[in-house]
Amino acid sequence: EIVPFLKERSNESDLKAWQLTSSSSSSSSCIWHELVPQIMRFTIDKQLKTAPIKFAALELVKTLLIEFAASFRQRFHVDFYRSIMQIVSEYKSYHPRVLEECVKCVAHFHRTDLTHSDDDDDDGSNSAVNDRGLLMQNLLAFASQILGALQRMIGDDALNEGLRAQCATCVGTLAECMQDKFLPFYEKFMPVMMRVIEQENTKAIFRGKALECIGMMGEAVGRVRFARDVDKLMPWLLALRTRLKAREETNAADNVAYNYVNQLFARISRCMRDAFIPYLPQVMTMILQSARMEAANVLKPEQVSPTDARFSVFTVHVRGVGDVKFCINPISLEEKQTACHMLYQLAKDQCVAFAPFVLETAHCMKELMRYQYNARIRAAATTSMPLLLKSVIKAIGAQTIAPDQQGKYHALLAELFEPFVVALQFEPDVTEQIPILEILAQMSSVIQQSGGFWTWSDAQLQRIASVLAQILSESQERCQQRKAALAKDEADEDLEWANEVDAELTAHVIDVIEYTYKVSGERFTKFLHHSADEKQNKNENENEAATTTSVVQVAQRMLQSTENLHRLHALCIFVDIIEYGGKLAADLYLKWLWPIVCELVTDNDTDLQQTAIYAIGMLAQRTYLQHLDADYEWLHCFVRQVVKTQCDQNNAADNGDDDDDYDEDELLLFENKLSAIGKILRYQPPTKMASETLSEILQQWIQLLPIENDEEEIDNVTDNLLFFVTQFWTLLVEKNADLRQHVVYCCLYCCALFKQRLTSYELIMDYDIDFKTNGKSQKIPVLSTANIQKIKQLKQHKLLQPVFESVLTKLTPQQRQNIQFVFTKY
Repeated sequence: EIVPFLKERSNESDLKAWQLTSSSSSSSSCIWHELVPQIMRFTIDKQLKTAPIKFAALELVKTLLIEFAASFRQRFHVDFYRSIMQIVSEYKSYHPRVLEECVKCVAHFHRTDLTHSDDDDDDGSNSAVNDRGLLMQNLLAFASQILGALQRMIGDDALNEGLRAQCATCVGTLAECMQDKFLPFYEKFMPVMMRVIEQENTKAIFRGKALECIGMMGEAVGRVRFARDVDKLMPWLLALRTRLKAREETNAADNVAYNYVNQLFARISRCMRDAFIPYLPQVMTMILQSARMEAANVLKPEQVSPTDARFSVFTVHVRGVGDVKFCINPISLEEKQTACHMLYQLAKDQCVAFAPFVLETAHCMKELMRYQYNARIRAAATTSMPLLLKSVIKAIGAQTIAPDQQGKYHALLAELFEPFVVALQFEPDVTEQIPILEILAQMSSVIQQSGGFWTWSDAQLQRIASVLAQILSESQERCQQRKAALAKDEADEDLEWANEVDAELTAHVIDVIEYTYKVSGERFTKFLHHSADEKQNKNENENEAATTTSVVQVAQRMLQSTENLHRLHALCIFVDIIEYGGKLAADLYLKWLWPIVCELVTDNDTDLQQTAIYAIGMLAQRTYLQHLDADYEWLHCFVRQVVKTQCDQNNAADNGDDDDDYDEDELLLFENKLSAIGKILRYQPPTKMASETLSEILQQWIQLLPIENDEEEIDNVTDNLLFFVTQFWTLLVEKNADLRQHVVYCCLYCCALFKQRLTSYELIMDYDIDFKTNGKSQKIPVLSTANIQKIKQLKQHKLLQPVFESVLTKLTPQQRQNIQFVFTKY
């Protein structure tokens, strides 16, 4: 019945083409509005006795939830809850496969990590905040009924344990969604789950899912309530894990439960934080043992195969090598993968307390960075590196590492560096190189903040520059090959996706350059400029030579490309080199780069324009601009342009035009120019310009503030504003009441802003690496702590106290709440 309907309504055969939009502009855009309610009716149609059809209908619903979670939840929650509630309340009359698929749908419907699985609307109606609010509102209305039904199903011994395991997973997902609202249900479900895990005859998957559910419920209700159970739970879990480990060689199912116990330890650690520290030594012993276990190897034909019956052994012929025996123990491989991820998680969550285990973990992980049998093990090994370095620095700061022990920790960076760089250089999957590059930049960020405990040596800088040049060069070659292929087949989505991957790869190379510069300064410039080390970098089975080109040479070729994205990336590389590379970089590239920057300010591509404008402001900040633009043509040009833009906006407002219609790119260009003006006025003010003219420009600049959209520049602009207020107090504050009020407004407005986007490099030392925790962004001010302190000092000035009070009354309640939070915390 459905298939003819689909064929009649749309020529599309691809599921993703049928977007779940409310628009009726095309037949395919509204097809799901007619189809989904019918599908949901199939699931509860009592006349329809065929279980496979109900199962298939629910499977389609699950697919739609995975692909278009926010849209589905917004538009079909009534139909969904009506059908689901009937199924779970009458579960004994449904086939187990239908029930299991129904429970999976409930879990997927309430998964908060699916908030942004679709973005079919641009009006913000499906934003993460709105989606979570609607999700919570709907769930709370049905929570008692759904959770009551799940509790009955979990306790029903007549149901198969696979279905009951899915119910346990669903309970955990609902707890994760409800957070502290789950507390009344926690009291009911905790005893239920404890009974499941205590029964020795419970199937491993059911026991494992119950263990997982306990952790998710504990994290939802928080450490205060969970602590009462953790003190009783931990000794029992440690004993259980020991029993499971002892039996795993004879019972593979026990290995599944063993892994779930370790994962539960990680959840308890994340929830309990410092309260988990007493258990950490006992937990770590077996996790390290599992991480080191041999789970796979390659042998010559004459070598003896493992005697462990869990190993699978098969012989293959490798060209250039001959016959080899692959020996893999999938059960141990899963255990090893889980253990490696636990090491990463515990290092992340127990930063200072993890320090005693850093050296042993590092020794284990460095051998696994190129582990050829499992990509997730490689990922866990590489992503742990900056966390191990961070643990050492934080422990030294907390004085838990004695001075006479610091030497062996200092050697850690040198021990880890070469294995890590080799893993980056020879990673066969480009998509896996991207996170490794991110980790390298994180390592630089940690080293920069280590207070001189570590730094990159010249040899390490040479190696980094060489590998970056190789990655950039190979990326450009791939792009050229795909460009030729795309010329023949313009509709090849795989090639377009590959181009996006290489674009992301290059963006991460730029991040590495920036953060490596922040550690090493001018020293890094010569290695980016000169050809890479021509020594061959080999390992046991590889004969690839390092590239002999340099990052600068590749970037120069990219700057000549016809592709705007390649030109943008090249410009970003040179801007970083000039900004952080000191006098050597300026001497090498500035005269050559300046005409290119000037040309790109007026380019048709707005991203190139923004970067070029930023470059001009940066050159003023580095005191280079006066020699390049002696007549300050760019200052006058930017002032004219921002004044015109402001006039256009005011005229549009007077005519009743919607501000939202104003082009976002134009707004960003406007803010980039404002930022550049402030930098020029502060760092290289025109010496030949009349002071009255300069004063007029400065006051005009302040009146155009604040900027609102460019997070990267808001703090710079505010810093410059605060500098001018201090330097020209009489002009800007004492003699001009209107300007005085506007200055205070700008300061408070920016204090109320929290960062919407942050890189892991910015977060790693002082925050959780995950910017979003439990669906909520961490409240990190856009302004630096130094600028917040300056604004708080201004607030104490007798002249400005009434102004601050007056301006605060004109802000929104949310802005006042944000300011209160910022002033209290910082």
